[in-house]
Amino acid sequence: STQPITDISSPAVDVVTTNVLEGTQAAVHYLYNPLEDEAVSYYYAVACKDASNNVGDPGASAGSVTNTALGIPTISLDVPAGFVADGEFDEWYDSGITPFFLGTADNSWGTPSIVGSVTDDNDLFGTIFLAVDEDYLYVAADVIDDVYDGYQPGDGTGGWWENDVFELFIGFYDQRGPKHVGMMRGDEPDYKFFFLETHAVNDFNGQDTLAVNGDGNYYQEGFNPDWVVEAKLALDDIAFGDDIRFNAVNGMRIPIEPTLHDNDGTGWEGNLVGSPTNNDNAWQTPTVWSSTWIGESSVGVGDEIIPFTYALHQNYPNPFNPITNIQFTIPEQADVKLRIYNVLGRQVDVLVNETLPVGHHKILWNPKNLSSGVYFYKLEAGSFIKTRKMILLK
Repeated sequence: STQPITDISSPAVDVVTTNVLEGTQAAVHYLYNPLEDEAVSYYYAVACKDASNNVGDPGASAGSVTNTALGIPTISLDVPAGFVADGEFDEWYDSGITPFFLGTADNSWGTPSIVGSVTDDNDLFGTIFLAVDEDYLYVAADVIDDVYDGYQPGDGTGGWWENDVFELFIGFYDQRGPKHVGMMRGDEPDYKFFFLETHAVNDFNGQDTLAVNGDGNYYQEGFNPDWVVEAKLALDDIAFGDDIRFNAVNGMRIPIEPTLHDNDGTGWEGNLVGSPTNNDNAWQTPTVWSSTWIGESSVGVGDEIIPFTYALHQNYPNPFNPITNIQFTIPEQADVKLRIYNVLGRQVDVLVNETLPVGHHKILWNPKNLSSGVYFYKLEAGSFIKTRKMILLK
């Protein structure tokens, strides 16, 4: 933790590793920072259990330990100007956005990891760009591949994962404390996307189609050698079930695990992955995923990230029945009012009327006695005033 550790179950405490056997000399803690190398200080604690699974009190370090963290790419909050999903990457390379990369000898996390067999960077190497705004996730992968063997449904080449395909695991939440053991929905939803010659797929949602090749939001082409992917995926379409629709805030730490599959014409040969603990089991558990940040910041106050601007986000779901989630951020302590109005401008509910601390706030609204129709929610915080529209369908 970046703070003295008194409770190892605190969300501010990261779990570096578990089930380390007695006599093991070291447990590796990989240190990362957004974009630039930087000195970071951490406190450490160790909790031991015996053969009967009795867990002792944690032994904590009296002081912090300082080391240099590797600067890694982040998910940019600045979308490349003039983005077009056409397979041309000029807007990405001109944007100043730092791309992720996966190679055989190195990757963005400094932990190159190969599942199966990939011989060298000519055999497979990926440059991957990610950006997000209020409505879309932008994805681009520029792949070096000496033999391209793509996948179309029904082409008789086995499963898509046996072909040259880009796969992206990502969590749309601020990840603190222990990583998820299994895929979760709701407030902390985990996703897996894969990008085929025909369409982009939201795998955990019954392989739902997010975009179709050539529809203006998705492009995939194999040149043999090499291949490219570009996608603009609507955040409203990505969320499903009881997922809270993602609202990106600068400083969020995001679980992520990009994966490149390789087929040189004779069947699947190997994958390039981000995490050294990913043994082709990222689809089972986010515990093996890597991580990055949204924007250019990393740390906050206490357990909370620091939002840098006032913001009122679009409610989710919308339309809704019977409950919707309203989220907003404030960069300083402020007197906050969050009120609901009907189309005639009459106030029908007050959700917040109090002083709130700096941070990201979530409010659930259940309009039990109101009829279907259009409503407006208005946030007043300090000098900031913002109104958005939502639709109740019963």
